Amino acid sequence: MNRVGIASIAMGLLIAMTIISLMMGATRGYTISGTIVITEDGVPRIFLNGTLERDIEEIQLPSDPTPASVVVYVEGELRTPVVINDSVIISGQPGQSFTIEYIPEVDTSGEGVAFRYYSGYDSILRVSSRVVLLSLPETILESFYDDDGTFTVKFRGLYEIRYVVSEVATPPEPPPTASEPLPWNLVLVAVLASIVAVGFLAWRYRSAKTGEVDLEEAGFLDETDHLILEALEEAGGEMYQSELMRRLGIPKTTLWRHIRRLEVLGYVEVIKEYRRNRIRLLRKP
Repeated sequence: MNRVGIASIAMGLLIAMTIISLMMGATRGYTISGTIVITEDGVPRIFLNGTLERDIEEIQLPSDPTPASVVVYVEGELRTPVVINDSVIISGQPGQSFTIEYIPEVDTSGEGVAFRYYSGYDSILRVSSRVVLLSLPETILESFYDDDGTFTVKFRGLYEIRYVVSEVATPPEPPPTASEPLPWNLVLVAVLASIVAVGFLAWRYRSAKTGEVDLEEAGFLDETDHLILEALEEAGGEMYQSELMRRLGIPKTTLWRHIRRLEVLGYVEVIKEYRRNRIRLLRKP
């Protein structure tokens, strides 16, 4: 082969490499990073963050999307997503940041949940402590656990993510413990105290009815009580409540409270007559 042939071949190779380079540059004119998050509910979510380098970009998605789940932001502003096959079309200005969020299509025909993820850039997988991974990527760049137990792995390339959600058993509630019984001596004291209190009240009430106790000296009768009893005595021993109220100038509520006390102490009797109360004097202090 002469020199002219060799030069032609070299020139052709150079042109071919240039065309391939241009085609590769036209394929992706943006910078991007990906994050996969699998929370304890078992639903995977993919987040792609990048910067536009052209007015219109076709973003190749690393996993087949569920179209209805795709959300697009440009500079934090929500945009209408355009999903064609496994790509998202984004328009904007060079230098603007974008975010794509979506839920990938998953396969549940085998063990657990699975979906394929492929990218030529670094990606991060964050998995809840309740998620059990059944596979790991071939190219692991970094991995670690967070304080809350979340597992994080940084990888690149093809990764078939397969996992199951752990069914953490809820510990049974402890059976209710019987309250510790009170000591018998405290129970006995409480019972005796109740009996004494009831007996004392019954004795005081019975004594008041029979006149065995000087209620006036005991401080049961006040000035208003004496005025009511004196008015009844002057009226011949009986008066209607309304008449007592007019004669003594005492408010209805206050008068009724004193009449009830005098009735309990055995000084008067209240006789109901339709809508009127007739007060009868039983004894004097």
